[in-house]
Amino acid sequence: DLSSANNVGEFKNKILTIVQSFGFSDFSFVRMHCGDIDSKLLVTGPKEMLSAYFDQNFMKYDMILPYTEQSIEPIFLSEIREYVAKSPFENETTRGMKAIYELNKSYGFYDYYNIPIKALNGEGNVLFSVTIRGYGPTEIKRAVEESKVALLLLCEAIDFVVTHKFSDDLIGERVATSEGITINPRPLRVL
Repeated sequence: DLSSANNVGEFKNKILTIVQSFGFSDFSFVRMHCGDIDSKLLVTGPKEMLSAYFDQNFMKYDMILPYTEQSIEPIFLSEIREYVAKSPFENETTRGMKAIYELNKSYGFYDYYNIPIKALNGEGNVLFSVTIRGYGPTEIKRAVEESKVALLLLCEAIDFVVTHKFSDDLIGERVATSEGITINPRPLRVL
């Protein structure tokens, strides 16, 4: 079903329909090695919240990003928040994480389930996150337990479709010749 999407917008809507069928309200899918090429395209939720996240440069402090670059173990954001709360010191990162939590909370997002996996194209990891607006961590954990395997499979399916169908839009220029010239995958397919 995902691979039948004709463009990124339709692809995003198909993912959201599947995510909502599992009982979740919102999702995001980000490729760690692409910077912010796809970080604004495959994400749902209030645009104002996303704008505030990027405008305040919260990516710099978001501990889920370095976690995802190093691990492929699923984790709830509340686990990271608890780690920050128990930290014996306060620094720029811990203050940033607290500010991210306050931003999320102000829009009714109290926890996220984060699924990092190795990217199908072999370049780093990808992160798939789901949440339920207005639900607390305990309720979200209950929803995750009911669909944990399906969420992992959905993450893999999204990465597969992104890699094979929407790489031009969501991954960017990734193919290099032996002379070091970089060319976008779309012209290669035409050739």
